[in-house]
Amino acid sequence: MKRQIRKSVFETNSSSVHAIIITKNRDFKLPSKVTFKFGEFGWEQDTLDSIYSKASYFITALANLFPNEFEKNKNKLFCMFAEDNIDCEFAEKSEDEYYPHGYIDHVDELRDWVNKMMRNKKHLYRYLFSYESFVRTWNDNIDDDFEKFLNPKVPYKYDYYYKSC
Repeated sequence: MKRQIRKSVFETNSSSVHAIIITKNRDFKLPSKVTFKFGEFGWEQDTLDSIYSKASYFITALANLFPNEFEKNKNKLFCMFAEDNIDCEFAEKSEDEYYPHGYIDHVDELRDWVNKMMRNKKHLYRYLFSYESFVRTWNDNIDDDFEKFLNPKVPYKYDYYYKSC
């Protein structure tokens, strides 16, 4: 698969493009509860900016990348959130018989990002709980300009700019 670096963005020649933008701003409020439910993330043009949708993207990536360690990782998340009095709810399985842990197109490209989030609670919290952090999904079959679509609408600097394809 062809790989290209363009404007500090990693991409392959696949049609699906996912960008994860995490703010450096540490000003956010911790919720009392987080629900993790598996989802499907592929070619759609969407912005995931709610805690629920970002948690869904993260848990889907975690489960698909590390299926044999999923229970251990789920317990680690539970303990991490419990330290801050945040209740966690985890969906058992997706309703899709082919994708019991949901689906993310080219999920292997998210391995480094997921590992970093699991190692560093501050990064995970900024991703999940800041309204300035978001995931954009897109595909290059859409005629819209991706650079325009990706452009953040908030003036803060970002810690990560990672495109998964």
